[in-house]
Amino acid sequence: MKYFYKIYFFVFIATLFVSAQAYGQRDKLFTQYWVYPTYLNPAFAGSSHKGQIGLGGRKQWTGIEKAPESYILSGNVFLKRYNLGLGLTFDGYQAGPEQRNEFALDVAYHLALRENLTLSFGVKGSLLQYQLALSDLDVPNPDPGLEQDVASGVAPNFGAGIYLYSPQFYIGLSVPSFYSQKVENGEYLGDFNPDFFRYYLMAGFKAELTARMKLITATIFAYDMTDESLRFDVGAYFVYNEKLWFGPSYRHNSSINIVLQYGISENLRLGYSYDIATTSLRANQSGSHEISLLYNFDMPEPKIRKRGPSIPTNRKVMPRFRF
Repeated sequence: MKYFYKIYFFVFIATLFVSAQAYGQRDKLFTQYWVYPTYLNPAFAGSSHKGQIGLGGRKQWTGIEKAPESYILSGNVFLKRYNLGLGLTFDGYQAGPEQRNEFALDVAYHLALRENLTLSFGVKGSLLQYQLALSDLDVPNPDPGLEQDVASGVAPNFGAGIYLYSPQFYIGLSVPSFYSQKVENGEYLGDFNPDFFRYYLMAGFKAELTARMKLITATIFAYDMTDESLRFDVGAYFVYNEKLWFGPSYRHNSSINIVLQYGISENLRLGYSYDIATTSLRANQSGSHEISLLYNFDMPEPKIRKRGPSIPTNRKVMPRFRF
């Protein structure tokens, strides 16, 4: 186990020295992504060995008119009888005249490698709805071409990922979008092109500092094949008495973030994050706000025994980025 700690510690420190380019917001952006991580990696579905429902809303760059706004509703369950995780996610994004919605289904198979160490494989299938409503633009003396929507439609998408996890650490790799979306003759289409893949590598570990205080780290690297750019998020969060979660994170070339989450009950957690921009945009806006709600519930035990070994659900594991 110490070997895994050394590997992740090297990755964690490396993020502080990596040189990368700025990136565009091609994917939806959430600071508290661990509340609904299946939108980045389908292999997370069922990894808590419980049922989970996550709800989130984000308002970006407050003070800038028609700045990006995002929302997400995500749920997943673990089917012990089949060692399967199933997940459903609905999310939306709007910025100015552009609007995108996605409905996704995730399926993950969990393979117990040994006690307290599990490897999961996940696939994602989704439908993306897109609309570019130029008629919503407030432009003096608009050109007739701006008085109608120039692009709209629905396109398919597929993705895949793997995820290795234990009570002390996790690491995952995914490509959530095999299809890139493009507009041709006013029609929204999906196009399978590896040159547009975006790869996500996520990792973290948990350490007990005292009897009541724990430290959990969460790191994400994203490599975009489109412009060969690399970006990262790195965060360290303290957990007090399994009830209060707080800590900072840093998003490369974007923002410094403060995260606070509170356990309303054993199964319900409310979260808030505030992003402070580190780019030139900070002079024109007052930060980004995000609210999340996470509900955990136990799954019923299967009535029929499955042949062969199954993953026990009564052991203590480190699900996802669970604080």
